Amino acid sequence: VRPVARRAVGPSLRDLMAYAQRTRLQYRGSRRIDADTALAGLLRCSEGEQWLELDTSRHPVEGGPPIVHMRIFVRPHCDGMQDAIEDGDAWIYGLVERYGGERILEAQQVVGAIAVPDDSARVLGMAPGSPGLFVRRYYLGRAERLLSVSLNVYPVDRFEFSTSWRLAEPEPG
Repeated sequence: VRPVARRAVGPSLRDLMAYAQRTRLQYRGSRRIDADTALAGLLRCSEGEQWLELDTSRHPVEGGPPIVHMRIFVRPHCDGMQDAIEDGDAWIYGLVERYGGERILEAQQVVGAIAVPDDSARVLGMAPGSPGLFVRRYYLGRAERLLSVSLNVYPVDRFEFSTSWRLAEPEPG
């Protein structure tokens, strides 16, 4: 089965997020949340820390089932950006920079397997517990300040990552 979407990861943060332009964002809702022990571990934050959680999904622009269920966590002072994303064309991380007042300078990504949780299974139209890809992305500003985290669940048959590394030529001599 060929994946619906592919994502090639290049050397820049802009390359990392370029696929967003080829998808349509669906805003599903938001809530303020205090990180419990489990969520604090996923977000790499302190227990009890407050976040604004945005529940979203991305779909191919040409239509079809969702590619990913995304739970995006931003600092509470970004409240208000929900209105800007409801049209589905927004670039979330540009909004994080605008509403948060700080540029994203680094992204860290952790990829692993997951049994698709019930809430993601409903969004993705698949059976709970099915195999999926779980991608955590951490977006950092100055002095490695955590600005945003996204927890992404991908069905295995709708998405693939492609990464390449170029080895440096040895120095002559």
